[in-house]
Amino acid sequence: MNFDVPHPLISALLARPDHPALIAGDDAVTYGALIPRVARRAGGLRAAGVGPGQTVALVAPPGIDWWVDFWAIGWIGAAVAPVDHRLPPPARARALAAIAPDRVLDGDAARPRGLPLPERPWPLDEIRLVIATSGTTGAPTIVRLATGQLVFSAMGSMLRLGHAPDDRWLACLPPHHIGGASIGIRCAFGATTALLARFEPSAIAARLDAGEASLVSLTPAMLEAVLDARAARPFPPGLRAILLGGAHAPAPLIERCRALGAPVATTWGMTEAASQIATRAPGDLAPGAPPLPFARVSVDPHGALTVSGPVVAGARITADRGRVEGGRVFVEGRRDDVIISGGLNLSPGAIEDALRRHPAVRDAGVVAVADARWGQRPAAALVLADRAHSPPEDALRALCRAEVGPHAAPARFAVVDGLPRGDLGKLRRAALAPLFADPTAPTEPTFDLQDGAS
Repeated sequence: MNFDVPHPLISALLARPDHPALIAGDDAVTYGALIPRVARRAGGLRAAGVGPGQTVALVAPPGIDWWVDFWAIGWIGAAVAPVDHRLPPPARARALAAIAPDRVLDGDAARPRGLPLPERPWPLDEIRLVIATSGTTGAPTIVRLATGQLVFSAMGSMLRLGHAPDDRWLACLPPHHIGGASIGIRCAFGATTALLARFEPSAIAARLDAGEASLVSLTPAMLEAVLDARAARPFPPGLRAILLGGAHAPAPLIERCRALGAPVATTWGMTEAASQIATRAPGDLAPGAPPLPFARVSVDPHGALTVSGPVVAGARITADRGRVEGGRVFVEGRRDDVIISGGLNLSPGAIEDALRRHPAVRDAGVVAVADARWGQRPAAALVLADRAHSPPEDALRALCRAEVGPHAAPARFAVVDGLPRGDLGKLRRAALAPLFADPTAPTEPTFDLQDGAS
């Protein structure tokens, strides 16, 4: 049986009309002020021909106006397809071609208002959000998320992380990713506040230390940058949870969080599940993570993690491999990242964790290189704490053998200034391959964390 869900913004308005919905710098909008803006914006879009069932690409800088557009598109019954406004023209064209929207809403253009439209409920099976998941070089993969997935994802997150009426979620993830978009959706369902912020480590650290936020979502690379920008002291007690996901969390980072007593809640998820799938409670740094209430995880015969439940609208085999033990999910990396050496499956992430434990290694990225005898061997790109003092390769290999296994010792090393990462800090392993294709060709990948809101 299918049914409609009352619009979450109206529910928030009825409960807390004077409560801040969105804050960006000195600009704050309450739920009572947000709904008329959204309804009038929806009226302008409807007059321009946007209708229910259409897909509207939203290409605009993040901020309060972005969220007004986001909610206005859904107010009509259309699906929002957020596109990174910073993409160069060729990459933007690829993303739009893959999405094939009925209309493109350019945030740099005027935002006409019209007569306010009345509330329109959300059918559970209606597509609400369309996300392009790839980077800037390949053909994007398009994920279409229905209302039901967003509802169960938001409820599951609140049940695991907790919910307080005065919650303020510091939103510094880009909203064209599911991690950023889901923050605004959760806040609407909870009638709480989203603090829109551009990611700058020192500024984010200062806001957290000042007690401005009770919740924040970060990737491991972002959290590491925030910790580097502040003193090694506990966070204020008002910070209830640091939702940590989007990539593998290195063991040294988890140890830093443990030493600080940081309320980290590591999570594994994917766009197709509307964000989180398995999440630890804040402060639970034990290995593995239990599934959220509306998801179940199993392992197929090939070692692929499989998710079932309303967050994926049925069942889905993921691109990740792992295991489920004692009800907790252990993610061992992406299936296409596995290094098969002499018939053994090696995890690049485990080798990277081992390498990072060496005091001279600040970061590491591991890929497969061809080997005539073993088929594949691991190769490691290293970012050193001090490039003038490179550790002996034999010591690094011994560390990998001791912590991972005898076949885990990298066959080759390369020292770089930074590792190639996407805008959420996820390592782009394919970009490391040229380092080992021609040892005489210098390659200096750079580390780039793009901002989420301004």
